[in-house]
Amino acid sequence: MNEFNISISKISSKREFNDKEMEMFDTLIADNTELIKSDNVRSFVEQVGSKGHVFCPSTFKEGLKSKETFEQSQLLALHFDSKETSFKEIKDRAEQYDLPILFAYDAFSIGSRNKFSIVFLKDSPSSSLKEAEAMQNSLMMMFPEADKSCDDVSKVYNGGNKVLYFDDTTPAVSVDMLFMNMSLHLRNRYGATNYKRKIVEFSKTTGVALNERKLPEISIVENFTEGIKENINDKNSQNPIMIYHGNSEKLSNLKYLIKFEDHEDKYSVSSNQKKPSIHKDYPSDTLESLSSKCRLYREFELGNKTLSQRELLGVATNLAKVETGATKFKDTISANSYYSSRKEKYDNWSYYFYYIKDKDPRPCTSFCSYHATCPHGKNILSTSKPKYHQIEKIANCNDHWVGLDEAWKDFKENFHSAVMSRDKIWHVIKCQTALGKTQAILELLRDTHLRVLIAVPTNKLKREVCERAKAMGVDIIVSPSLHELKDDLPQNVWDDIENLYETGRSPMPRLNKAIAEDDLECAKLFKQYKRELDEFNNSDGHAITTHRRLTSMDVSKFDLVIIDEDLIFSTVIPSRDTAPISKLKKLKKKLNTGDPLAAKIVKILKHIEKSEFFTLRKIDYDRSYSSIKMEVNIPALCDAKYFCYRKPSNFENDLTEDCVSFIKPIKIQENTKYIMLSATADKDICEYCFGEDNVKFYTSKEAKLTGTLFQYGGKTMSRSFMRDNPAIIGKIKKWSGIKHTISFKEFDNHYMGDLHFGNCSGCDILKNENIDVIGTPHQPEWIYKLFSYSLGFDIDTKLKPNTIVTHNGYRFHFNTYDDKDLRAIQFYMIESELEQAVGRARLLRCECTVNLFSNFPLRQATIMNNFNYDDNES
Repeated sequence: MNEFNISISKISSKREFNDKEMEMFDTLIADNTELIKSDNVRSFVEQVGSKGHVFCPSTFKEGLKSKETFEQSQLLALHFDSKETSFKEIKDRAEQYDLPILFAYDAFSIGSRNKFSIVFLKDSPSSSLKEAEAMQNSLMMMFPEADKSCDDVSKVYNGGNKVLYFDDTTPAVSVDMLFMNMSLHLRNRYGATNYKRKIVEFSKTTGVALNERKLPEISIVENFTEGIKENINDKNSQNPIMIYHGNSEKLSNLKYLIKFEDHEDKYSVSSNQKKPSIHKDYPSDTLESLSSKCRLYREFELGNKTLSQRELLGVATNLAKVETGATKFKDTISANSYYSSRKEKYDNWSYYFYYIKDKDPRPCTSFCSYHATCPHGKNILSTSKPKYHQIEKIANCNDHWVGLDEAWKDFKENFHSAVMSRDKIWHVIKCQTALGKTQAILELLRDTHLRVLIAVPTNKLKREVCERAKAMGVDIIVSPSLHELKDDLPQNVWDDIENLYETGRSPMPRLNKAIAEDDLECAKLFKQYKRELDEFNNSDGHAITTHRRLTSMDVSKFDLVIIDEDLIFSTVIPSRDTAPISKLKKLKKKLNTGDPLAAKIVKILKHIEKSEFFTLRKIDYDRSYSSIKMEVNIPALCDAKYFCYRKPSNFENDLTEDCVSFIKPIKIQENTKYIMLSATADKDICEYCFGEDNVKFYTSKEAKLTGTLFQYGGKTMSRSFMRDNPAIIGKIKKWSGIKHTISFKEFDNHYMGDLHFGNCSGCDILKNENIDVIGTPHQPEWIYKLFSYSLGFDIDTKLKPNTIVTHNGYRFHFNTYDDKDLRAIQFYMIESELEQAVGRARLLRCECTVNLFSNFPLRQATIMNNFNYDDNES
């Protein structure tokens, strides 16, 4: 019990007050509200029960007692005045229906006339008059012997001269348990054929809506549902009413939802009711996994703990969804002698399972005393066996979001520590997108005596950062790029340059030729490019370049290299090439028999006959290879050690013939101090790539997003799914109404915008814009395996559909590996791509919205279910 408020007089009495005197209390008692805490419940009971203090279970506003000024009520009271009805009889009935009485008192009985009152404590205060009246009426239905005036929740009760009963454990009655036991009582009293007529009468009297089986419409919800509003005193309200759920174990912020409706002969008892499905949501073998996943259920099953009625009902609502679950439950309570003194209570559970069979399983936070420490999902069943396409937030996963200022301060401290460190290793700082990484870098450049090289993912971002630096008065030189000249060059010239890049050859001879020939369209541009490149290479100050150029340049003259964004994701993993088997065979014919490259090709052709992945030694590149005109990257082929044999398939529709793909080794200069700042950096991946002893990893505190990330995980949203459902993007865009979209490049004809998976990094054009991010960017399996193979991992495993995994504080099904290393690499690549796409809105600092349509959950995502993927409307 937490605490509750009541209205109580300060006047004690040794006799019953008459009607005229009670009218006086009617006027005065609303001014005397008292808060009853756990340590003074007994005192309150003594005041009312033995010292004759008049009280009202409700409290009122403005010091006036009326229905219009009703404030709240957390007690239910009934008064009895009869020769035929004894307290023992009433108490026995309350126990039969699991309605624990808080206290009862003799109300100045005279002779053989029994005058007594009983009081129940509700587990939550009712701030709705309608809800309070409904609960009071349900109690009256179960105890029709009570004084008829008790249907008024503002009734003032005489005190008494003797406490007949007090339960110092302060048990509480829940709304749903009361309504369920009212229904059971009516069935026992009027029979299975007629009792629902009484429930319909109750519904018409109170306004409580009934479901299709003519049972009260009440449920427990964890979040305040969008569009549902409290409408406290409106008798004709059709809105559900939310009642906060609280109890002694301080369970989470749950609410009862009672639906109220108008009644115009809406409910008539008929035998033509909709028949529920004969199949349960979960097969009987689900029971086998519950014990290992749920401590409370395990203790229940083994008989190690006697569950309270609230806990029993919570377990029952979960087992009701499992084949043979009801039988298992009833067998367990019988085996553990739950009701040895009241055998009839075993029969109650047969009705309870009938009553709850269409209700949702109760959330763990509504009944389980272990919920604050257990890594549970929404309920026992989803914790044990989440449904396909269901993403569940896991409780107690230690999410801790700080304020933006605190996150910025923590990042600055990590950045300062990395800058001041003398260790020439990789200092990797994980920090959120839009936290202010670039600003921190530029402030360092402005204030430091060190010579710093900055590397960013793209040429566009390179130019933007350079402009920001100059605006701050920072002298910095930027590396040129031939890719920046693409739109100014004739197409045939660019094609030549691109072919040189793709085959691993330097474009400089092509540039020199154009300059020597004084090519009117190209010579001036190429001269400027070479001049800028010389200036960059010979500069002795700060410089900025791209990730790609960083991996091929000498950085020894710099004191510090700062890499903005994740170099592994942007450059190391994509550094691979592919050569068709047919072209390798042609290349072999152009080489001498004893040539090392010819021998390497022979080994490739032998390996592909028996292996999908294989390793070969690096060979030296011979200058004579430069004269060979082949669409094969010969330098990369010479350097390559790790290979993958690939065949055309439905998934890899870019292949038309058998080929080998291989890793193009990245040259990372040693004895250099690197600082990498990234929202997607992964400690394990960094240690795999750079060496465990060569990495110091800093995790900056994470701030709560200013904007909102909604996630819709109802479908896989993989490329193959979207190919099979080409209208899905149009459907999403029509539903969301959002202009901007990021998805797979192959579907860009279905949406407007230039961004897609693979080209989002660092782009700021969608800052503070609402965005739909559509798709789960899986990579072909060979990419995961080839990268893993190059790191020395075991790759003798296959993707396993519908694997239940836990990641980012969520539990969900995913097409992934059992092997933890392969899974880590797969998740790292998918998550990095999604984080880059979502990060374009700058949700950390901007109050905008991103809708993510993917079954891979991101941190701080709010999981939504209000988009119907299966709706055929277009």
